Amino acid sequence: MRVLAPGGDSNVRLQWELIDGRSEGKTRLIWRVAVVALRVIQPFEEIVRTAPQKE
Repeated sequence: MRVLAPGGDSNVRLQWELIDGRSEGKTRLIWRVAVVALRVIQPFEEIVRTAPQKE
């Protein structure tokens, strides 16, 4: 996955999701990162996201 400077032309974004995970009667909160397509991505096309801020 390539990362561009903020404002660049990306085809995916990262989305954090909070999941209520239950196991053995105990509740745990788990964070998961999902990759969401912003447009159609062709086979073998590079996945590109923008950075949240410039370092």
